[in-house]
Amino acid sequence: MVLNDRDKGLPAAFLLSGTMTSLDVEKLFLEIRKVVPEFDPVQIVTDEAPCFYNGFRSVFPQSRAKLHYCRWHIDKTWQRNVNKLVEPRLRSQVKKMLKELLVIGDLSTFERRFAETLAFLRVEGQDKMNDYLRRNYLGRTPTWASFSNKDAVMDTTMISERWHLRLKTEFLHRNSNTRADCLVDMLIKAVEDLAESDEVKVRRRLATASYRVQQTTICHRLAKKHYGRHPDSIRQLSSEKWEVYSRQSEELLHVQRRTGCQCNKSDEANVHCPICDVCPYAWSCSCMDNRTGISCVHRHAVMLHSRPSNTAAILQTQSSEEVAVSGEEESTAAQISAEVSAAEERKEQRSLLRNSISAKVSVLQTNVNILVNTDTEQAREMLTTIHDLVDAASKIRLTPATGIATRPELHSVRGKPKLPRVELHTRKQSRVAKGSSREGAGNDGD
Repeated sequence: MVLNDRDKGLPAAFLLSGTMTSLDVEKLFLEIRKVVPEFDPVQIVTDEAPCFYNGFRSVFPQSRAKLHYCRWHIDKTWQRNVNKLVEPRLRSQVKKMLKELLVIGDLSTFERRFAETLAFLRVEGQDKMNDYLRRNYLGRTPTWASFSNKDAVMDTTMISERWHLRLKTEFLHRNSNTRADCLVDMLIKAVEDLAESDEVKVRRRLATASYRVQQTTICHRLAKKHYGRHPDSIRQLSSEKWEVYSRQSEELLHVQRRTGCQCNKSDEANVHCPICDVCPYAWSCSCMDNRTGISCVHRHAVMLHSRPSNTAAILQTQSSEEVAVSGEEESTAAQISAEVSAAEERKEQRSLLRNSISAKVSVLQTNVNILVNTDTEQAREMLTTIHDLVDAASKIRLTPATGIATRPELHSVRGKPKLPRVELHTRKQSRVAKGSSREGAGNDGD
């Protein structure tokens, strides 16, 4: 999957295989190395199947990429095992403890909470779940804990999962048994449709900001609403550290400015807050709302508190914010609409040619019908000339003559063609119908 500036994914490569082993994944990365020899990602996010990372390492052994397991997949795995290994009276509490453990970004806090979780399971007699966590996750915490994933661009594989869901529901209509040639043809057309749909949205000014920018903006407004009325909840310890009281509880949180921002300077290519310009990668917070690429409420509060001169105009009224954001959106949309891609221009030219050909074919059909009804030698010669030209044009073949046979499940949502309905009658209605038919026959006889 390749992402654009609005976090919209577009498939770039497909792997169709009946098995899923390291050798199968290796074939995919061999093709990637042919196209992009310098391919060297910073991080690889996968589920807990080792075949993906092993296949990548066999092709790129010198890569700097660091393995990190998808947070969503780990959470689902833990929930399934809690339902199997933990008593019903403790399941909700254990699930809550494990879910909080996944989002802790501070190392010391993580070590303390993980030890508390294991101690709780041991005291409550949940030895199976305790042994499961120790055996499978205690020795490899850097691959799944959030404290080792602070500077990452993503921590889940939901972009790929969203594409898989769309492929299964919108394109395949939940039909798992599909011919390979139909599937390949569908994948090629699906990528073209997705790319064209995104481009149309941009040109018609219907494209929205990325999900992370939207969530960051929501957090900014929450910070302004709450901490604007409680400025004493923020205390500055040094030039780089602050203490902030949580909104829901009296928990004391620590916010720190870590490093300088390394993001792209363009507002369309980064995930900075469009209002106060806070960067999620240049700040850290000890709260539980640690989502990759999204600045929490407390970072916005510190930014508004530490830079009052730059944000005074923004903090006046909510309407001024909306006007500023709408003005930025209009200027961005005007700039985007002015940039028409060369591919779209070529497509418009091809559409004009198609319309012109359709018009000429209609005129040709009319002339052929007139010449057929004309009994002259000149009409026969003209028909012969038309036949030779059409025959030469028909020999231009782009695909094999035998096309892919269509299947009903590719056209209907439920996977089966609809059967004609037969009208059913009750016994009384049938007797009435028979009686009326007999009366009609008797009248005809009379």
